[in-house]
Amino acid sequence: MNPRKFYPFTGIFAVRGGLATTHFLNEADRRRYRYVTPAGRHIPNSWVADCWIVDRDGQVNPGTAVSPVPIRREALGRRIAEGGVR
Repeated sequence: MNPRKFYPFTGIFAVRGGLATTHFLNEADRRRYRYVTPAGRHIPNSWVADCWIVDRDGQVNPGTAVSPVPIRREALGRRIAEGGVR
């Protein structure tokens, strides 16, 4: 797969390699909230940007609902939805 040239501003993405287990309140949350969406404005050629951890529908993970987490650009996998946080 070709590396991304720019960090996207919108969309819900799978995460290559998964997310750290410390981001979740319980095992059910870990299975449900396994995607990310960019949290806001960032420089398009950034290597890292803050993202919300979300489910497939864009609902924010309750374990990280207070603050987005930094995600590397190369960790973004395929786009699974066009949306963002709901």
